[in-house]
Amino acid sequence: MEFANSKGESLKKNLIAILLDLGDTIMDEGTEVKDACETTLSAELIPGMSEALRSLHAQGYPLAIVADARPGTPLNVLRQHGLLELFDCLSVSETVGAEKPDERLFLHALHALNISEDDCPRVMMVGNNLERDIAGANRLGLRSVYFHVNDRRRSLPLNRVEAPRHTITSAQDLLDLVAALSVDIPADQPPHDLGKPEELELVAAFAPLICFDEAEPFLPLAVGYALFKHEELSPSFFRRIQRDWRPAWATAIEYAIWWDWDIGHLYELEHVWVYLDEADRLVWVEASSHGGYASMILEDGTIPCDGTHPIVYSQPGKHAFSPTPHWFTMFRDLVCQAALDYAGAEGVLIKEQYVRQIPESREIDALVGNWLRRKAFTPTLKFSRQFQIRPDQLVPWPILDAWIPARVNWWIAQLQG
Repeated sequence: MEFANSKGESLKKNLIAILLDLGDTIMDEGTEVKDACETTLSAELIPGMSEALRSLHAQGYPLAIVADARPGTPLNVLRQHGLLELFDCLSVSETVGAEKPDERLFLHALHALNISEDDCPRVMMVGNNLERDIAGANRLGLRSVYFHVNDRRRSLPLNRVEAPRHTITSAQDLLDLVAALSVDIPADQPPHDLGKPEELELVAAFAPLICFDEAEPFLPLAVGYALFKHEELSPSFFRRIQRDWRPAWATAIEYAIWWDWDIGHLYELEHVWVYLDEADRLVWVEASSHGGYASMILEDGTIPCDGTHPIVYSQPGKHAFSPTPHWFTMFRDLVCQAALDYAGAEGVLIKEQYVRQIPESREIDALVGNWLRRKAFTPTLKFSRQFQIRPDQLVPWPILDAWIPARVNWWIAQLQG
């Protein structure tokens, strides 16, 4: 499914269909009335879900139920609320002969919607069960959305396959997520000026100030953000935003910072997490480093900052963060070796969520390696280049997430000439 943008360029839509679980996603399981055979006769809906489904249908999105249930349950509940005609397919376990996370239940819905497996990354699966809905969707390459509307089921993933691509807590969140994923941005330009004004003001006020080596060849291009008011899973990093041992916080802001290049590979995404109290004062900062994360607090307990902007230092070429350049000078030889000897060594970095969208081959890795080796440099370990994230570079994470594979593929096409 393709369309043309305002310039007449052919683009693929980011989202072409929506699959939904039934229990605690569309209907409230706590209100079910069942017969002796455990078929649900009636149930109330999750608040706002009727309006959300009608809106999505009106926008032209094909809808399908993918549920472990008795065959009559979705029919009864959807008819009760006048929603049955909105759905193009009811993929129900007892009818299909498989239960989630078995891919057959999802594939039954995709085939009914005439969607190929190649288009799985552009299909959203919304559900409340990490083990069944999220793991099943992730294994097939669907865009997994965890609907955390209550705590009837486990809310912490046990492994990466259970980690959702997105987390929502209301029907309005679903509409907002679909709207964000419907923004189509040409891959040859970064996303910009796409956030909500009331969010952007706060996010921009606490955006980190990044100090780079004088010889750094790569600077950030765009930043995806997410806001948290309570403990929740990160949408872009395998972790949970928690309260536990941190100072009391009322708002947490996640900054997913995008570079086209790391000195070792195409592409780069690093993170900074900023925590604010009830008065919107900075109380804690964390940042990513080589797949993990650590506090950006100095030994005396203070947070290095410029006004409201926390200061972090970027490893030359690799962009792992530190609260002080001392971390990099301590390991000078390793830092310099990474920027010189290992330039281009890793080719294209492909994260799990993008494996179906970005091609992988030795030939492409060789092209990337050749390009990056020309960028090899000797770090000065003088961090005088300060980079302040601009408001126009800040976009909601789902927008950046949808743009990333298109951007990587655009770069691959440039290198292939």
